[in-house]
Amino acid sequence: MTDVAVHEFPRSFVRTIRDARRVLVTTHRSPDGDAVGSSLAAGHMIASLGGLVEVWIPDGVPPPYRFLPGAAEVRGGDPPGGAFDATLVLDTSEPGLLGRPLPPAGLGGRVLVIDHHLAGGGLGDETVAAPAAATGELVWDLALCLGFTPDLAFASCVYVAILTDTGMFRYDLTSPRSHALAARCLDLGVSPYDVARHVYELYPPSYLAVWAELLATLEVDMGGRFATLTVPDGLLERHGVTEDALEEVVGYPRGIAGVEVAALVRHKADGRVRVSLRSTGRINVSDLARRFGGGGHFGAAGCDLPPGTDLAEARRRIAGALADMIGP
Repeated sequence: MTDVAVHEFPRSFVRTIRDARRVLVTTHRSPDGDAVGSSLAAGHMIASLGGLVEVWIPDGVPPPYRFLPGAAEVRGGDPPGGAFDATLVLDTSEPGLLGRPLPPAGLGGRVLVIDHHLAGGGLGDETVAAPAAATGELVWDLALCLGFTPDLAFASCVYVAILTDTGMFRYDLTSPRSHALAARCLDLGVSPYDVARHVYELYPPSYLAVWAELLATLEVDMGGRFATLTVPDGLLERHGVTEDALEEVVGYPRGIAGVEVAALVRHKADGRVRVSLRSTGRINVSDLARRFGGGGHFGAAGCDLPPGTDLAEARRRIAGALADMIGP
């Protein structure tokens, strides 16, 4: 495969990154594989080109991605101190989805955004939002526009971004280019077995205990088209795990024959109710999530309901909105 950028970046965007002496790279809250992989890939690229870079993921790097190059140097919590010439935000263009506020004007420099979610906006001085299976694909294009030659460390991070956001190359957004870039990553030395082992198989026993309790909450209704799992309050604390344990579990109800939409419903630490939505292909769950102020992709989306909402009530509200979209 020839390394050719499919998505060209504006000259002003490329010039800002190239000329910046110190760059802050960050992403959305509750980071997934694309958010982490894209951030680490961008950080490695900028550092390799001679820039000083800080990768800041306020929620930290979830355990499945800590094997990636540069993960140990990621800063969590509050943003790094000092001034930056540019801030690069990846995988979201919505201010409300950031884990923490960006550094104030004068400290964060010019804010640049790269996102493959076409909905949203309102964040950044300059945004590149383009259709792609993962933001990692766009970071690859930026690398080529900057004259960076992809290497093994960069490819490892991009591969994880593509692998996870395509659902292991199952989702509709998976494109010929997704496979071509994955093949290019393998050419550079990425081991598909090692990556899959870290991302999808090295779970602690506590995760399985959580999943066992979650599966007991399964409810299927609307004639078998809507399935939910409900996270009992205190479940994660009782098993000593974090929200990372929930990242893939919504896929289980999604796999039931006849189900068109699956949801995972849980309380967040701030009292809001988080609803993670997955579609089996016919229903656009991003449209469903937007009814509650959320968003995402056609097949994977999410939204938050106000503090004080009961989990059962949250489930009923989602089911009602879904029935309004597609019929009871």
